[in-house]
Amino acid sequence: MEYIVYSKSPEETESLGQRIALSFKMLPFMGGFIGLSGNLGSGKTTFARGVLRGLGWNKEVISPTYLIARYYHDPDVLHVDGYRIGDPFFEFLNLDIERLIDDGYLIIWEWGDPLKDYLLETLWVNLEYQGKGRKITVSSRGYLWQEAVKILQPT
Repeated sequence: MEYIVYSKSPEETESLGQRIALSFKMLPFMGGFIGLSGNLGSGKTTFARGVLRGLGWNKEVISPTYLIARYYHDPDVLHVDGYRIGDPFFEFLNLDIERLIDDGYLIIWEWGDPLKDYLLETLWVNLEYQGKGRKITVSSRGYLWQEAVKILQPT
């Protein structure tokens, strides 16, 4: 299932992240994986900030570019920036992502494209420049994230 929205500002991009977080909270499971893709500066960290805000995080959200991964607690989120990772699958195993998901963590992985074939239940968000704004494509893989995308659709 796919949902496309056009964002005219960083605030709108962050708002979509918040809506995704709210739809995630309505699902009957804990833990999950959101893969983000797009050019440099397209809004991946802004979107991730919106997800964290929607889950109740009130403090600063900083791109994990130089740290590779940043953990947040309450809510339990691991925010990864895969831009500088040479072998994403090795880092996926090294960070023990599947265990974290099983333990209820939401993983937000910027530059996550190389991992698309490794996980069955995922949400993929692609951000593209569209004039002065962004075209944001949200697509689900697996039944549960499909339900999250349905919640986003206007009725």
